[in-house]
Parts: sequence; C-alpha cells; structure tokens
Amino acid sequence: MALAPMGAYIPMVVMPAQFDAFMKNKGDFASFEGVIHSIGATWWAIPAMIIGTIVCAIIGGLIGKKLMKKHFEKAGVV
Repeated sequence: MALAPMGAYIPMVVMPAQFDAFMKNKGDFASFEGVIHSIGATWWAIPAMIIGTIVCAIIGGLIGKKLMKKHFEKAGVV
C-alpha cells in the first residue's frame, strides 16, 4: 500500500512519449509539460522511492518486533 502513490509517476518515467501524447489529447498538456519533462530527467527518483520505502518498512518491522517481544515477555505470553 505504501508504494501505491508512485503509480501516478511510473507512466511518466517509463513511457514519456506516450504520456505526452495522452496529455495532449486531454488538452491539459501545457500545464504539465514542464513537470513531465523534469520527472523524466530524474529517472532515478522512482527506484530511490521504492528502495527507501522498502528500507523504512524493514526498519519499522524490526523496531515493532523488538517492542512487541518486550511487551509479550513482560506479559508472560512468550
């Protein structure tokens, strides 16, 4: 679920020409042209966001595991 917001940017990076054509057909291209091309120029941002999300999820999972273990041991469940 944390990676879902990136779905809007992936077509801009993976297939910029088709996305440009799609936006021109919609009639909203002038307002998005600079944004689309700046996102295409920073192609590394999508993999960086995915890797960052995964790293943060792992760190959060390890912290949660440690906290839960502490509380379960205190309660006598583990």
